[in-house]
Amino acid sequence: MMRLAAFIVSCAAFVEGRAHESPIDHVDRSLRFSVRGGDLVLQYRLRKTPRAALLELRAIDENGDGRISQTERERYFESRGKRLAKLLRLVERNKAISFEVSGSVLLHPDFSQEFHFTARLEGAENLEFTDGFSKTYPGSLVLEKSISDGKSPLLTIRESPKMLNKRGHVDLTVLELNIKRDK
Repeated sequence: MMRLAAFIVSCAAFVEGRAHESPIDHVDRSLRFSVRGGDLVLQYRLRKTPRAALLELRAIDENGDGRISQTERERYFESRGKRLAKLLRLVERNKAISFEVSGSVLLHPDFSQEFHFTARLEGAENLEFTDGFSKTYPGSLVLEKSISDGKSPLLTIRESPKMLNKRGHVDLTVLELNIKRDK
């Protein structure tokens, strides 16, 4: 009887341990889209857990000397921005529009990193945005209200039916963007 009780407890502990992804893999993100001229501008801010940020520091320290030089930091975040841009997908009528990194990453004290991207719209109005990074690292999503200068086109954003949520976390971010320009 004691063995049965121990077996049940160990099974319950295993199930509880497997019921949720590791919190180190969760990345909270906030997205702010705006239209400037003929470009879609994306401010992409992601926040890691303190433990994940510490692991990232080890990756930044290329030569392993325990110090992060300005060159190591710039090289790492430039590469990271380019990798992230490749995971961001923008499509209108089966035509892919790529994002480019615009500017340097901004690092914040809350372990968040803010990247800026632009995509040439060339008149595109009905777009689907997919964040492939969110598939690998699920977490919460905040869509921040864009600040308009009054001259910019009207931009509306809504969750796509293709958006995936698992256990209260966004597992794949898919958004529908509509741009209305004055004719």
